[in-house]
Amino acid sequence: MVPSGKDEPAWALLEVCLQTHVPIEGRRFLRRADGEIHTGVVRLTQLPSGSVKEFLVSADGSQVLYLANPGPATTSELFRGPADGSSPPVRLSNPLGLNRTVTSFALSPDQSRVVYLADELANDVFEIFSVPFAGGPVLRLDPLPSFADVSSFRIDVRSERVVFLANRNSAGDLELFTVPLDGSAAAKRLSDPPTAGGDVQSDYLPLRGGRTLYRADQGTNDVLELFVSLERPVLPR
Repeated sequence: MVPSGKDEPAWALLEVCLQTHVPIEGRRFLRRADGEIHTGVVRLTQLPSGSVKEFLVSADGSQVLYLANPGPATTSELFRGPADGSSPPVRLSNPLGLNRTVTSFALSPDQSRVVYLADELANDVFEIFSVPFAGGPVLRLDPLPSFADVSSFRIDVRSERVVFLANRNSAGDLELFTVPLDGSAAAKRLSDPPTAGGDVQSDYLPLRGGRTLYRADQGTNDVLELFVSLERPVLPR
């Protein structure tokens, strides 16, 4: 029985809790596809150099997505592998050239696709890409002019669209856009054209029904107000 905790130090309670979760049959063993038997800790990555930069786990806990730079130190690519180490990881992003990198990624709520941000096609032009979680063709969701970058993105709760912040119409103005997660239609602008010096802020939020909540100094520079986009974007890009 676990003590009530009234007279026990925190470390003692932790020790008791850990003891109650030790498998009765003792140490567990794992046999990998290569026949090697492991106990306890299994290394999921085999990196000759570099490091794992960021990771997340699928909803069912069976898969791990992570960024790593297995080649040149300046290049990070996106990988997926089983969380039990039973098979080698696979690369989800396209092979990247020297000095190109994946900077961030997200898994859609329905676990069907992964969206990532990278300067995959042009150095220092960061665009959003979408790839099936199981692996497959990579889609560039919105081609950008050479001066532009996507600064951030969010996937909506229905896993239908990606909302992203970019300066795609002007080198100095951050505006809000949306594009289907599967790349089935062109990106459309959600925010109104900003006043001189105005920007959409980074704390925007996709809502159900296709609308998006955002803050911006859209009407008067440095006066931040709250806006909600139309359900069906009708503004020109």
